Amino acid sequence: MRPLSPHAQRHPGDFAPPRNYLCYLEFDSVLFFSGFTSEAATLAQQVGEVLATLDSAFTKAKTDWSKVVKLSLLLQRGANLDSAKQALAQANRLSAPEIEFTFVDGFASENYLVEIEATALKSP
Repeated sequence: MRPLSPHAQRHPGDFAPPRNYLCYLEFDSVLFFSGFTSEAATLAQQVGEVLATLDSAFTKAKTDWSKVVKLSLLLQRGANLDSAKQALAQANRLSAPEIEFTFVDGFASENYLVEIEATALKSP
């Protein structure tokens, strides 16, 4: 990504306590949120838990869902795409301008059915 300002710097946002990965990365006017997962029993429950985790991350980064420009759902191959879409609809999270769904193999845990990443604009 080419920044708007030649002096733009990256500002990492850590979890408290810190984890092995960032909560988010601020670069220029964009916020990149790490891929979050859940070990809930069903895909719908995992989507709900991850969206709640994103809610907290957005608060920490001082942004909100109205600033989300892209939502990426990485689904374990074989997961039900319609179930993921329905979970987003039930959570009222289908308003992002771009939502992408990708099937993947081999998450870090067999319990993970989805990982969700978000890209948002910084609030002024």
